[in-house]
Amino acid sequence: MPARCSNRGPGVDVVIEMAGNDAGIATGVNAARPGAGVVLGGIPDGDLSSFTAAAARRQGLSFVMVRRMHETYPVAIWLATSGVDLEPLVTAAYPLEEAAEAFSAAVQRTGQKVIIRVSSSTDSE
Repeated sequence: MPARCSNRGPGVDVVIEMAGNDAGIATGVNAARPGAGVVLGGIPDGDLSSFTAAAARRQGLSFVMVRRMHETYPVAIWLATSGVDLEPLVTAAYPLEEAAEAFSAAVQRTGQKVIIRVSSSTDSE
């Protein structure tokens, strides 16, 4: 994306959408200032994503699609093991015995991040 100037009025210079739904894209378009870049990284349920073209055109927004899997795992593992506090991102945690419920909650997208906590044999001592 081209360099952005931050004196173009209210809004953000770059939107990074990761929800994978049209409501998330609309929120990003509405939050962007004129000339902003919008990065679409969310994975939609189907094969289509849409946004209001008039709003994006009026703002002169630039859209970029990203494949978020490319070399993401090594960076994510590094972040998770480097002391970055990831707990605030977790909105629901289920024990392994409730994995079915955890997957159901994840499919329904009821929170930000649903995890299944797998206990090691040393956790029960």
